[in-house]
Amino acid sequence: MNNKTAKTASVEYTLPDINGDRCVHALIETASCQACVDICPRNAWILDDESLALDTSLCDACGLCVPVCSEGAITQTKKCTIREEKHKKVLLVACEYSHTDTSFESGENQWKCLHAISASELLMLYRDGIHQIFASRADCENCPRGNCEHLYERLGKINMMLRHSHLPPLHYNELGIDQWYRLWQTPKKAAPGPEMSRRMFFRSAIRRGVDMVLQQTSIDESQHDFRPLAKIISDLTDSGSDTGSGEAHPRAHSEELLFPAVPIINPANCTGCDTCVRACPHAALRFKLEENLAYYEIDASNCTSCHICTDLCEENAINILQWTSQTETSRTLCLNIQKCDSCGTVFHYPRLNPEDSPPRHLCNICEKVNHQKNLFQVLT
Repeated sequence: MNNKTAKTASVEYTLPDINGDRCVHALIETASCQACVDICPRNAWILDDESLALDTSLCDACGLCVPVCSEGAITQTKKCTIREEKHKKVLLVACEYSHTDTSFESGENQWKCLHAISASELLMLYRDGIHQIFASRADCENCPRGNCEHLYERLGKINMMLRHSHLPPLHYNELGIDQWYRLWQTPKKAAPGPEMSRRMFFRSAIRRGVDMVLQQTSIDESQHDFRPLAKIISDLTDSGSDTGSGEAHPRAHSEELLFPAVPIINPANCTGCDTCVRACPHAALRFKLEENLAYYEIDASNCTSCHICTDLCEENAINILQWTSQTETSRTLCLNIQKCDSCGTVFHYPRLNPEDSPPRHLCNICEKVNHQKNLFQVLT
């Protein structure tokens, strides 16, 4: 899909783009995800058995589909302003309904909806040293776009992750448009900062000093290397470069960390078929075999809540918990290794107490297929 623009008054907005290879519908045909379709206030996204498409005649470039895509498949370039306030870089954003001054609209603020900024984009801004956001918005409750997760709600979840990782929070301040506009106009030297494309965010942003009243930046969601939120937080913890002191913070214990999504496997339902392991695009579920010890390893830091595993599991053995910690006991599921009495194949299945489940002697295929019905005797 090609990037196009939509015009409002004298402002041009970039329409969302989609990376088809990263969409869950390109990964499995039975994907249940329709987050972009559900969130769109203008019904511009069209999902059917053949394809996922964007009706550009209906799309107004609000960008609300960007933060709901678990795989970062939907991208959009957004322009906003970086300023310096009390010797620290701050981000200034205002929704289009917060002001009516056309001359102001046609300036640096080219922003449709505040709630369109994704958690990944917020963490990239944080990684570049922006720990404060000044926002101005209209009445979201009476806005057709207001039926979504609001920016301050998303920031609250991110700050919980930062707090659990012993990192300082990302502050959010709402201002009236007059106060916001005065801050926008204040003739101060802008803080040094890069043109913030996604590639630069993930590859050590190139800093350059610029002496100017205002500095514009582009938030570009079209990164080449998509990373789960927990991995970005882990990078910040390892580098310690955004804490202000330059010293790395101590890494929290795994049970203290907060994850956006935590896969849970119910051993009573699981058959050990490995479908989820083979299908997971981020290796959040892995099969391990070490010295005749077999187990499933569940790494919540890799999970994006794409629900591919739950869509494929015929036994409904997998559940994904949202915004919780992961205990050590839930990180692994021990497996029994057995040789099938019928076909001789070595297979595995969850280890349960003998009284809860008797030992299995047939693999998954032989349990479902009666091979003897295909046998017959040839008489001569």
